[in-house]
Amino acid sequence: MGQLAAKLSNNKMVKVVASLFHKEEFGLTEEGSIELSEDEEDRIRKTYGESFLAKLKATDFTDGAAAKATDLFDAAVQGAAAEIVKDKDAVIAELRSTIETLASDPEGKPAEKTPADKAGAQLAAIDMKARHNAVVAAALASGNPFGVQFSAQNVDISELNQEFSIAMPPKFRLEILLKRIYQGFTDAKFFTRVNTNTDYIATDAIHTEVSQQFTPEWTPKGSLKFTPIRIQYRRHKINEAIKPTQLLSSWLLFLYEQGKSQAEQPFLRYVIEQHILPKVQEDIQLSMIAKGKYKAVDVSQLQPGTAGSAAKDSMDGIETILVEGKAGTNEAAAKINFYKNAQDIRSMTDKQCHDYIDAFADAVRGQFVNKQIEIHCAPEILTKYQRAEFALTGVFTGRENDGSIRFTSAVLVPMESMYNSPILFTTPKENMKMLVDLSHPEACINDLQKENYDVKIFGEYSLSVGFAIAEAVFAAVPDGYTPYESVRSEADIDTDLWENGATTSGNESGNESGGESGGESGA
Repeated sequence: MGQLAAKLSNNKMVKVVASLFHKEEFGLTEEGSIELSEDEEDRIRKTYGESFLAKLKATDFTDGAAAKATDLFDAAVQGAAAEIVKDKDAVIAELRSTIETLASDPEGKPAEKTPADKAGAQLAAIDMKARHNAVVAAALASGNPFGVQFSAQNVDISELNQEFSIAMPPKFRLEILLKRIYQGFTDAKFFTRVNTNTDYIATDAIHTEVSQQFTPEWTPKGSLKFTPIRIQYRRHKINEAIKPTQLLSSWLLFLYEQGKSQAEQPFLRYVIEQHILPKVQEDIQLSMIAKGKYKAVDVSQLQPGTAGSAAKDSMDGIETILVEGKAGTNEAAAKINFYKNAQDIRSMTDKQCHDYIDAFADAVRGQFVNKQIEIHCAPEILTKYQRAEFALTGVFTGRENDGSIRFTSAVLVPMESMYNSPILFTTPKENMKMLVDLSHPEACINDLQKENYDVKIFGEYSLSVGFAIAEAVFAAVPDGYTPYESVRSEADIDTDLWENGATTSGNESGNESGGESGGESGA
């Protein structure tokens, strides 16, 4: 700093100060001091400090000695440094006081939030002037949240549309598509996902052995087994009309129990996440990915309001592919390796079941090297095998058999979607494909329309499953089983196992002949 100051003259220092006012230089008095107005003095004082201003006014500029220039330079630097750190001591003192206060007082237990507090949290996220939000906020803040009466006037569909666009932008719908629809159902983990918007045909192949003893002649060996199965690209849709007023009470209960405000769970997002998407996942697993059979809808016969087709009609499931492959109706799938001794395991005795699964495991384990063989089956088949093993061995070690087939590298791995199926099959995970389409995530839920006080929800997604290469699949498919016919719908109850309570004869008599009995009683 001293070396820089030594290179300056007082005249140069004056020019530096003059530049603050966009001047070339200042005028001088007869005594040789600088001429400054009051405004100029105030500005120099604020910029360089009081000490610098005093030295500047006291300097005789008729003598440009370097020593005086050094004094001015040092004063300017000190003034600038003082400006930078002027609040340091005050800030340090304030922090020290705060820390001492916090250290001396024990940390208090946070006050429990009431439903009213929770209702008022993060309300900026949605429009609290919307009728349904205002009603629920008032209900949560009241002493009896469940005593609130809802009517059609509590909901404005245009407000729901606005809330939907805020709560579920395309990025969020992409997360729903990926995490909820494509990964949310139990059996999703068994498939290898392929992102595509068209049919899928495999490019991999199975290679026969190529190694051989060295000889000096060309002796070719090795060939490709390559029978790709076309997996059809299928699209599905969601068309549902809901009455928001019927759901407001359940939404209120959800908010109350979960401790969330409406802002954290806007109404339409709640309806889609808690009601619609769980049903989509159930449809996929219960009706589509295993037992589904694609049946084209005659679009020419459709009219607005026509009931939609069954979920099981929208795609071919893996069980259907196996059954049709064995029957030869699917030419590529016919190249699948089918177990010649396939039988319906569901009707077997314990010993027959145990021996049958052991034999299938023995038959397939020579087809895979350095891999644990996962034999997929229905959950009921795993249970049947476990019970059979216990019944035959008579030994219980305290640990349930996890599906391992003793003395082999095979294990039974149930798929929930294969419920009540007699099929067994195994293939590497990379050969079992699930086609998905992430190109247009906004199509997951792409429109809301109003009709009176109903909200029509429109959505789309794509999903197909299948095997890439036929030769990599080994399956036991008994004759006489049709997966499509075994789909369990909501209305189906096994009447061999269940029945409704019988109506008493007294009630039947009262309902059918109430007039006569009343007349006799009166007589």
